[in-house]
Amino acid sequence: MGAHSVSHEHLESLTDGQLDEEITKSMGFIKGLTGEQNIAFALPFSTGSEKVLKKLTEQGCLCSFSNESGLNTGRENILRLKRIAGLDVNLAEFVFDISRKG
Repeated sequence: MGAHSVSHEHLESLTDGQLDEEITKSMGFIKGLTGEQNIAFALPFSTGSEKVLKKLTEQGCLCSFSNESGLNTGRENILRLKRIAGLDVNLAEFVFDISRKG
């Protein structure tokens, strides 16, 4: 489970203060639900500018997901991981599909 922002704005367009608030509140919400420090963030609309990724790191985020779809190979920047889009297949079909690509 990870944070995704509070207002779902384009994070790159926010001021430093607004960006800090988006990240802090979003990550705090997840911590309030789970009792655990959130370490993942899904970037809305974005692959993540250096400014945004720096702020995430400063807030204790260890990884984030861009809006680029696909499978990760292990060579990606951990702050720009690809997402797996919503599934149109059941879990067994999905596991079979990714096992053929790996």
